[in-house]
Amino acid sequence: MKPSKKNDLKDQMLVLAPHEGIVPSDIWLTCRKKLMNNMKIQSARKATHTWLAGKIKCGNCGYALMSINNPVGKQY
Repeated sequence: MKPSKKNDLKDQMLVLAPHEGIVPSDIWLTCRKKLMNNMKIQSARKATHTWLAGKIKCGNCGYALMSINNPVGKQY
């Protein structure tokens, strides 16, 4: 799965706070990394427009196929 902007730490700057934290920094950083890896993609809603909606997942990002109606009545 491709990392999102929220959980990609590449090219991020670490700023050290001048105060001592309640949780040791090594434990804090380990927990943050684990939490960011545990983030899940929102589950697909009930398919209403096509029987394939929610059953097919994108191989790149992992999101489910959706069907969207526009005002003209065409489905995409």
